[in-house]
Amino acid sequence: MARPLAALPIGGLVAAILLANNIRDMESDRRGGRRTLPIVFGRSGGILVYRALLLEAYVAVAALISFGVVPLGAALAVVSALLLPGLWRGIAASRARTSWTPS
Repeated sequence: MARPLAALPIGGLVAAILLANNIRDMESDRRGGRRTLPIVFGRSGGILVYRALLLEAYVAVAALISFGVVPLGAALAVVSALLLPGLWRGIAASRARTSWTPS
């Protein structure tokens, strides 16, 4: 029963990546009639959820280790937390992509 919980950290990070793309594409998605989370909750709401998803990944690792769902070696994932300050600031500083041209 507890093993599926081990997917929480990676699931949170994958969702954060997808949400970052939605935040970036907000204007073109709005013009296209799409209803993504950043369009429904606004850019600041989308950024708040993005940051919560980043934090969720690390909180989940700690919880999973403390409940014995994953081994102590999973704590090595915390090393990647060094990237958090840049991600935290970067999403707020990013600008919406207004048009897309294929390469």
